[in-house]
Amino acid sequence: MKGLSLIISILLLGSAIFIACSKKDRVTIVENQDPVISSFLKSKTFLGSKDKIEIYGKISYNDIKSKLISNGSDQISVLEIPILKGGKKVGIVEVVDLKTTSFLPHGYSYALNFVNLVDFDLNTLTGNVEMIDLNYDNFSHSKIEISNNLIKSWKCQSPPVELIIKYQSIRKSNKLKSLQSQNACDGNRNGNVSFMECYTCFSNAIDANGLSKFICDVPIVGWASCFTSKTAACVYISAVY
Repeated sequence: MKGLSLIISILLLGSAIFIACSKKDRVTIVENQDPVISSFLKSKTFLGSKDKIEIYGKISYNDIKSKLISNGSDQISVLEIPILKGGKKVGIVEVVDLKTTSFLPHGYSYALNFVNLVDFDLNTLTGNVEMIDLNYDNFSHSKIEISNNLIKSWKCQSPPVELIIKYQSIRKSNKLKSLQSQNACDGNRNGNVSFMECYTCFSNAIDANGLSKFICDVPIVGWASCFTSKTAACVYISAVY
């Protein structure tokens, strides 16, 4: 009996330690960090999109970064979420806080774009990058060929008719004038600019100006990229104004 009691005591102690550690890990990930990141991880957007994100790999919670981008009088909150597979970075989720639930599916307030780096070499900055709009059914909207951090080709895909019809109610019909005045990229003038539309707009602008072989920085290199800032501003302006 004494032996059995000792075994039970050890098991209970081990369970208590495991639970305590688990709680500590959760606190480290969610509570004791940048409040902007914490708010996102508790949001309806993240909780509803987590499974879609994890299709591509494991979320590296402790490496999530946040930043405020200024656009005139607006302060735009942007996050960068590394996605890992086998310990290797295979992608980044770009996040823009729209501060409203009015202009994304499911009443979400954060715009989400996945930059797929599976076929891209982060050391040589060469390879292929795919971009996927996580707010709109994981639609793959851009495929970019890059060599030494220079864009060689950029192919954008328009969403299928089924997807357009599905989300046609998400729009703000009175904001076109405001968008035009701020040089935002509401390409199809439907009032619901998404990551896919912003990136398509930038791609067209680059081609029109003969700059298809270079852009200030490809968005996968992190906060050094002016491209990330421009896209975030485009998505934010389209929703707020």
